[in-house]
Formats: sequence, C-alpha cells, structure tokens
Amino acid sequence: MKISEKLLNMSPYDPTENKYSVKLDANESFIELPPVIKAKMLSAIAEVAENRYPDPSCRVLREAASKIYNVPDKNIVCGNGSDELLSIIISSFNMKGDKIMTAAPDFSMYEFYAHNAECEVVTYEKDDALVIDPNELISMAKEQNVNMLIFSNPCNPTGVGLPASDIKRIVSSLDSLVVVDEAYMEFWNESILDSVLEYDNCILLRTCSKAFGMAALRVGFAIANDILISCMNKSRSPFNVSALVQAGAASVLSEREYLEECCEKIRKNTEELRHMALELKEKNQNFEYMPTVTNFVLLKTKKAKEYYNELLGRDICVRLVKGKYLRITSGSADENRIVMDALAQISER
Repeated sequence: MKISEKLLNMSPYDPTENKYSVKLDANESFIELPPVIKAKMLSAIAEVAENRYPDPSCRVLREAASKIYNVPDKNIVCGNGSDELLSIIISSFNMKGDKIMTAAPDFSMYEFYAHNAECEVVTYEKDDALVIDPNELISMAKEQNVNMLIFSNPCNPTGVGLPASDIKRIVSSLDSLVVVDEAYMEFWNESILDSVLEYDNCILLRTCSKAFGMAALRVGFAIANDILISCMNKSRSPFNVSALVQAGAASVLSEREYLEECCEKIRKNTEELRHMALELKEKNQNFEYMPTVTNFVLLKTKKAKEYYNELLGRDICVRLVKGKYLRITSGSADENRIVMDALAQISER
C-alpha cells in the first residue's frame, strides 16, 4: 500500500496530557460547573434517545447560541469544536494548490489543515511587537492573490488584538474569503459579530472551550451570511455534533447570567496574573512582558525553554511558544500564585 506523501511529511498536533497538578497551557477555563448547573446539564443529557441519531441541524444548540451571540440561528453552523469547523472551511472553500494566507505567529492548526488540503500556505510575518499591520496584510493578500485569509483575533498565542475597525477594513478590502477566529473575544470587546452578516466573504468562529468552560464537550460555532452557511452545511458530515453534546451545551448556554459571571471572574484573575507578571519583569531583567487582551499572559525570555522544563519538573505545565515565549493561562488564584512564585524562584538562580 502506498501512503500519500502529505501524510508521511505531516507532524501531528501534540497537546500535553492532563497529568500536571497545575496545568495552565491550554487556555481552558479554571471554573468547573457548579452542582446546580451540572445537574441541569446531566438531566438534559439523560433525556437524549441514545438509540437515535442526533439532530443533524443542531436546532436547539443553534437557538441557544443565537441568544448568546445575538444573530439569527439560521446563520450558525455548529461543530465538534471550532477545530472541526476550521477543517470543513479550509477543505471545502479551497481547491488543491490554492493559496491560504496565515499570520505568524498564530494558531498552528490553520497551517496544519491547509497542508492537509494540499493548499499553498502564504505567511504574513508579524512585527517585533507581534502586531499585524492591516495595510501590509491587505497588500500582501492582494499581491499573492490568496483564496483565503485566516487569523485569530485576539491572537493565540500572542494575546494581541486588532480593533474591530481594522478587521472590518481588512474584510471589505479583499475579495478573498476571510476567516476570523474569535475564540478569545469574550475577554475583549472588539468583535465584528454586529456586522459579519453584512459581508459576503467573511466567516466568524466562536467557541465554548474558553470563557464558557466546556472544553470537554467540544463545541464551536461558525457565523456567516446565508450563502456561506449553506455551503458549510453541504460539506459537513450530517451528524457531526453528538446528541449528548448538543443537549448538554444548550443547557449550559441557557445560563446567561452564570456565563457572564464566569467571564468576569476569568478577567479578574487574568488581571491579577498580569500584575504578578509585571512584578516579575520589574525584578528580573530576563523577562520581557508582552501585553495581552486574552485570558493568558505572554513572557518573552531567552531562557524560555530552560524555565519551561524547570516548571515541568515542578509539576507545572505552561506553553512554550517558538522557543522564546512562555504563555501562561490564567488559572485559579492559587494556581496563578504557584506558577509565578515558581518562575520567580527559578529565574533568580
């Protein structure tokens, strides 16, 4: 049997295991569902007819998301995490050899799915402050005649965000399909949700894995105009979100006040983590603090890999980025203190 060259040359995504006592590498929520809401979710799941296929349209889940995002439910596609939606979008809206433009650094799965679809990846390199220049991005996309532009806003892993006005200018300046991944927008206030349906070339992605604390359920949403949504529904598998997940996630999304409280608590803890990171930077010149608008902080240091391995030795996991950044997700107050105290001790030696 001959295995395709693209598979032989592919490196799998390698997430860390959930084996560390302090795990702040995946930008998950540190907040577990309270017993009352968990009981409500389990009750909804218990009503699912396990011998029947799921609702292929995810109607109840789309209606719950519609109330959260204030867009019509007909303009939402549900996915098994936004990762599945990325795979659907990249493979369906591009042909072999088409050019897909990404920004670097950014979420590595964009390039992964692009290569899997046998597309050519064109990379826009961000400046030293990890910021995108909208004019340069637009010019490069036009010069390269890209079929698709995809990036996250705010960005993972840099934590930098572009104002909504810049995103709208990028979308309106291009004929290419523009995919804007807003996985972290609950922690900022520059979404283009209010205008995404006005564009014929934009798909917006949102997730339940970050601020809403449902990473285990794997639920994501694509939001776009009628035509783009119709195209996605043609290309996705008919039962892509399990009935158990649909019921559970819709139940939690109906708890609007609880979700808002979660977002506020995460923002508060992140602000405390930023304060500790700035204090560390002031005391130790090995660190450069990179401002973020997400639920994580970013520290630049020449000893990033050394510190990362030292933290692992202390049963603490953060994310090593490009060999020179430590990306630290905001955890509970205790977790934040533990990781920052450990970094302070390690870096003083």
